[in-house]
Amino acid sequence: MKSFLTPFFITFFFFPFLIQCGQTPPSNLTWSTDSRNPVHQDVFSEAFSHLGQTAQSQFDKQETLKGNTATDGDENALKGWYRGKGIYTDSFSRGMKLGSIPDLHFMRDSSNPYLPWIRYSSQTACEQSKARIIDITLEALAARPGNKSWFSYLIGHAAHIIADSTCSEHSKRSGPELKRLTAVCTGINDPTPPGGCQHGGSEEGLDNGDVDWGINGRSLQFHAARKATIGYLDKVASLVGRRAGAQTIKEELSTLFNESRDEFSGYLNCSSLPSQDYPDYAVTIKTSDVDDAGTAAKVYVTVYGESGQYKQRVDTTGHNDFERNSVKTYPLYRQGLGALKSITLETDGSGEKPGWKVEYVTVHDLVRKTNKVVQFDAWLKTPNLTVSKQI
Repeated sequence: MKSFLTPFFITFFFFPFLIQCGQTPPSNLTWSTDSRNPVHQDVFSEAFSHLGQTAQSQFDKQETLKGNTATDGDENALKGWYRGKGIYTDSFSRGMKLGSIPDLHFMRDSSNPYLPWIRYSSQTACEQSKARIIDITLEALAARPGNKSWFSYLIGHAAHIIADSTCSEHSKRSGPELKRLTAVCTGINDPTPPGGCQHGGSEEGLDNGDVDWGINGRSLQFHAARKATIGYLDKVASLVGRRAGAQTIKEELSTLFNESRDEFSGYLNCSSLPSQDYPDYAVTIKTSDVDDAGTAAKVYVTVYGESGQYKQRVDTTGHNDFERNSVKTYPLYRQGLGALKSITLETDGSGEKPGWKVEYVTVHDLVRKTNKVVQFDAWLKTPNLTVSKQI
């Protein structure tokens, strides 16, 4: 049996962590000295300096900055805290766990076809990330009376997540202040944006945001990150000063994130995002690695389940999806077919390269959390334009 993880193990388990938002800043600015994440430091430092002296005194600045930068590092304290909550797993660096919304970054790779049991819409992913920020803040404020350093460290971590939400490799935004969220990184099973969230460029569905905080000076994204961080830090300082209870903390943070009352609020309103959750099924199609195996024809997939059948065109208009040795994954926008029993591939025999040889198809049942590799090793070409297999 072939594993659908094999061709992309390096890409999905290592590459996403090699590039961070702002890792390679332009040379025309004066950047901070921490090589792990200089732009995050600049966002945070500028936001912190905007606070009044009373607000600043509520934090240990160095510990807050440490927690902020550790989010993109491998800090043992942060890993240990998440591990204690059952979130962290050593098999994924930087605190991610298979099957959960990433907790160290705003909606980064919260789903992709290689972790297909995660089934959140953009709106759900946004709400869950926002809830995580509130949870971190609650824990930090609970620790504040006896451990100001740990409180500050966790607040710095939460501020990092908020800043990440303005980076185009985590989200897309519109409007003069970039407060309106239009897309988030939730993976290929979410139609907005298509292709999922992978650091590396627009071909994965979002603009290349590695340096978008610093392109042409202080960019709109940078200022959005700074203002959102100012609003958060100022609110936390106020909550500390008032010794607010848990319910007040939740309510006031929700208001800060959801309602645009000034230039420092309203940056995490998820209501404009798509709310449709992921479909129940997806397929990964591997084209054979032999001469003329690729096709430019239109390709259709039909799946047959316990409760019906569903046919969908899966190739992308204007693109040659099924080139030789390619691997492509497509959600099937149909729910409620039950366990799938068989699958049919079909082409219309059109285009300059109508023939197509398929090596295998992996059928992902996103409800039952199963992935079944179906070997095809078959040509689809005139007069035989369909091939069916049992799953």
